[in-house]
Amino acid sequence: MAWHWSEISQQRLVTCHPVLQQVLHTALDISPFDLRVLEGHRNEDRQNELFRAGHSQLTWPHSKHNAQPSLAVDVIPLPLDWSNRFAFHVLCGVMFSAANLIKIHAKGWRLRSGQDWNGNWRNADQTFHDAPHFELVKLQD
Repeated sequence: MAWHWSEISQQRLVTCHPVLQQVLHTALDISPFDLRVLEGHRNEDRQNELFRAGHSQLTWPHSKHNAQPSLAVDVIPLPLDWSNRFAFHVLCGVMFSAANLIKIHAKGWRLRSGQDWNGNWRNADQTFHDAPHFELVKLQD
């Protein structure tokens, strides 16, 4: 099935780094379900609001969402069911597959998931789970 970004997802997507946009467009093309972009760039008020609510570990301007363009995105599978951990695991695989397909390493980046902050391919050792979160990390030279 061919999925398409909603107008609001498109508006949020354009606030993201071009490489992250490429990852998301590719992810939508290969995803078994529709996707929605919840957030790209966050301003100071929004970032600090999410921090106070316990939905972010970082205050302004320390989140990758605060960069312009944003180096982070929050994306969800549709239909949304926050308790469906399997759908978020599939989403994670879709995002990493998309990153591989567009060869983000050759562009100087790697992808990090809010399901595996330390990048050890295990999520049981995470203390802060953020399943919709994906961010670009610059490769070291």
